[in-house]
Amino acid sequence: MISESQQIREHELFLQSPHANSLDFRILSQVALFQIMSKIQDHFEGKMTHYQDTTRAQLNDDDFAHMRSFNLEIDHWRIRWHARQS
Repeated sequence: MISESQQIREHELFLQSPHANSLDFRILSQVALFQIMSKIQDHFEGKMTHYQDTTRAQLNDDDFAHMRSFNLEIDHWRIRWHARQS
């Protein structure tokens, strides 16, 4: 539901406002991180629905490739937003 919101998808546009301040940057950095975390949850939550007992769920090779990709997204997030913080 959150990813469907235009305001969330295009949160970077808010930072182009002349009224944007350091608090806006901090809040929107968390929005960006939340987007990544939501993708991770969506990916792995879908795998869990196939199991009655989620402790029996196992990762496969494709899952590890997704984990590396998500890890890179978080690294890029950290680099992008660290440079923007005052």
